[in-house]
Amino acid sequence: ALADTLEHLILECGYDNIKYVTFYNEPRYTVNDITGDFAAQGDKVGYWAMMLRYAKHYVDQSKVKGMVDFWGAEEDHWWPEWMSGLNMLAPDCFTTHTIHRYNLSYNDICKLYREEVIPHLDGKPAILTEYGNCRRTAMAWDTNHINNLLAGANLGVSGAFNWVLSGAPLVDPLNWWLSGPGDMDKSFSLWNYLPAAYNLNHTS
Repeated sequence: ALADTLEHLILECGYDNIKYVTFYNEPRYTVNDITGDFAAQGDKVGYWAMMLRYAKHYVDQSKVKGMVDFWGAEEDHWWPEWMSGLNMLAPDCFTTHTIHRYNLSYNDICKLYREEVIPHLDGKPAILTEYGNCRRTAMAWDTNHINNLLAGANLGVSGAFNWVLSGAPLVDPLNWWLSGPGDMDKSFSLWNYLPAAYNLNHTS
């Protein structure tokens, strides 16, 4: 299905900006968790790696072979487990480690990179594919977006993507949360709280 979809989008529809593929957000969680959409039981790293190998195999048999790279595994915790697992189980199937991180100071982010990311890269780059701070209480200078970028740049992270779901970026840190109205005291949502952006009372 993935190979067919890529062939349709790239070759039939003419999209020339599809360069990378990943799947499932934060797969350590499950469908019962707030951010999870990965329902595998048991050895999730092993299952994800098997899925990656199958996807890479079929794309390599298709007309879009060599046109896209695979990234993974979009984790926000347990980086050593996932990075080492993918390095061991599917090292030739992906080109880049992807990680998520929110609500940390510059020093804490650097500490995590040094201890949990850099030792497990195994020669591959790392991309921060989600970053920022979302809670109203995380308004101090050392938790805003620029420090995520600086920490990553200073320690060799190859890129950083700010997750924007509304179609328009909002003032930092109104950048992502998918929570309901009951969470308004701690979080913002681009889907639920766009009207609130017109009357900002929290900025970095």
